[in-house]
Amino acid sequence: MMKNTMDAVDSAQAARPLSALNWTIPAVLRAQADACFRRTNWEAVCETASRVNGGQPCQALPDCTSGGSNLARLLEFRDGTRWVARI
Repeated sequence: MMKNTMDAVDSAQAARPLSALNWTIPAVLRAQADACFRRTNWEAVCETASRVNGGQPCQALPDCTSGGSNLARLLEFRDGTRWVARI
């Protein structure tokens, strides 16, 4: 069973533009990452993140990456704060 966790991005990382993240998914992991991405209920992830962050509305950004057993996708709150959802 996969464990869903959310990790806050530290302020130095959050200040970097998204293009500086260099998030690419190696070809060998692409099929596994795509399947995980499709199975994940991103709306529920955002609802949970919003609840944990004091009810602040959240959206999942298109940027994501995969490595080993995890898929990571950026979440952004209305105030500009970004978290990483690790699935």
